[in-house]
Amino acid sequence: MEKNIIVIAGSPAARQSNSESLANYMAGRLTERSCAVTPLSLRAAMPSPQGLLEQVKNADVLVLSVPLYENSLPGLVVAFFEMLLEHRAELSGKSRDLFVIGNSGFAEPRELDSLLEHCRLFAREMGFRWIGGLAVSPGTLIDGKKLEETGGTYKKVMATLDTAAEMISRGEDVSEYLGRQPARPLIAPFMYRLVGRLIQNSTIKKLGKAAYFARPLI
Repeated sequence: MEKNIIVIAGSPAARQSNSESLANYMAGRLTERSCAVTPLSLRAAMPSPQGLLEQVKNADVLVLSVPLYENSLPGLVVAFFEMLLEHRAELSGKSRDLFVIGNSGFAEPRELDSLLEHCRLFAREMGFRWIGGLAVSPGTLIDGKKLEETGGTYKKVMATLDTAAEMISRGEDVSEYLGRQPARPLIAPFMYRLVGRLIQNSTIKKLGKAAYFARPLI
């Protein structure tokens, strides 16, 4: 039976985001496996909540790609969750799965533990089946490009998403498979922070300390 899947990019960014790159890759892999896939940008869909709610009603699986903002979910995703909770009764007559791809600017995957746990608890409250969450750290190096254009950096992430797409298309729980994957950063945290500091120093030199550290009046 063909699965109806909505793949949601949950970033509020106006330009192509890392979350959107991950969502687009996943949508492509699911489409290859004969699933009926509807890609959605939450930023574009939220202004028409009724249409978004109808999409969720018709879905068998929700795949959410979301960034970590200030150690939490973006407000846009929180508003989406609150809207679904408001209409929980309307959505209760059908079984749905939730799979989440989290990404952050931190090198350590554990920084996404809280975000994924929030999503798991949301699934429980909604009566959705939690089928797994993947932590992509750091997601920064995607830089809005297609995953296929990132060279070997995200090769293991793509392989993991390929397997996850196959399991989702068969209606399987991805959690156990993800639990067997080593939670290793894509780049050594020390090197990541060192390069970040070098870039920061270069930017400060270009803009000047006053402009770089300027803060709005409070």
